[in-house]
Amino acid sequence: MRYIPANTTARQALETALKTWQSGTAHGPITSSKPEIHVFEARWRGGKKLESFEIVEQLTGQEHPQFTVKLKLAGQPEETTTYHVVGIDPLNIFGEADYKNVWDNNN
Repeated sequence: MRYIPANTTARQALETALKTWQSGTAHGPITSSKPEIHVFEARWRGGKKLESFEIVEQLTGQEHPQFTVKLKLAGQPEETTTYHVVGIDPLNIFGEADYKNVWDNNN
C-alpha cells in the first residue's frame, strides 16, 4: 500500500492546515477535513500566530509531495520553509524542522 497522497490532495490539505492555523485555531488534528489532517508544526504547537502564508511551489522529483511556503509569523520577519505531506488517511503534514526531527530519530 502506498502512503503518498496525490499532489492535488496534498496541496489542498496543506492549504487547509495553514488556513486553520491562520484563523487562530488551537493546534491539533483537523477533524473537519476528510481525510483527517494531522499537522506536525512546532511553531503552531508552541502558540505562534500565523499572520499570512503563500504556497510558492511544489518541489519536483521528491518521494512525497513537498511544498515551499512563505510564512509571516506575528512579530517575526517573513521566512520561507518546506512542508512535507505523507499518508493517506490521515494526511500528515510536517514542517521542515519537525520532519527532520522525525527522520533523524528513526534512522
